[in-house]
Amino acid sequence: MLNKKISLLTASILLSSMLMMVACQISESADNEVSYAQKLEGSAVNIDKNFKKDVVEAIKGDIIRDIRNSYEKEDLEGLLPIVVLKIVGIKDKGDFYTVFANVNTNLFSFKEGLFTDESGSAYPVRYDLFKDFGIKKVHEAKDGGLFADSILELTENDRELSGKLSESQGYYPVVYKDILAELKNEAKTSGLKNYYHKINEIPGYESKVVKIKEKNIDGLTYVIKNDEYEKIKDNRKNKDNKKYLFAPCVLHDEATGITVSTIYSEQ
Repeated sequence: MLNKKISLLTASILLSSMLMMVACQISESADNEVSYAQKLEGSAVNIDKNFKKDVVEAIKGDIIRDIRNSYEKEDLEGLLPIVVLKIVGIKDKGDFYTVFANVNTNLFSFKEGLFTDESGSAYPVRYDLFKDFGIKKVHEAKDGGLFADSILELTENDRELSGKLSESQGYYPVVYKDILAELKNEAKTSGLKNYYHKINEIPGYESKVVKIKEKNIDGLTYVIKNDEYEKIKDNRKNKDNKKYLFAPCVLHDEATGITVSTIYSEQ
């Protein structure tokens, strides 16, 4: 599960590029005040809000335990594990449920008021849960060329569910706002200080900056220091330069006040 981690630079560049190309489709977290339909999409089980919340908490708890067990204690020092689930189907097997979900996990560090996404992974999973939401068995997809076939096996040849689980690799921009909301909750629980800011009060970015709205997700703004953005402008003057242009920056979320160090890119 954890061998799917990606480096900070790769994750940041990937996020910046994908955010520009993927339309906003924010998934609901378990705590949102919403009226759920009688059936979850792709599900053969009638559910309500409390049922979904219990399912999400059971799976998230297991994933976080797995993260903690996969690292030496000192390696996790100062890092906040964040898990966001998108449940795409639930089936009743009699004495247990099968739950199909796309998972995003991230480890964030925190320094001087800013978060950094140190590693992350995105993968599909099937959890078999007893009726009291205890873990019966976890089924994971295989890597590489076996990925598609293993997802079909997870869903017992349910091609509709397989298609939804296959979307896990492109979910990062879709659930990014949920990741930031979870991060703020975890920061508060962990007792961090000075972890959210107004956009004009971001440490190190209070003045002499350029602000660029994220095009596809409302409420996100790239804040770039003037000298870094000038480098992009200079490189853009080269008409033969068809590559993406990059600049270190921070990404600020208006809803949570969370600010994450990242990479801004444009073509």
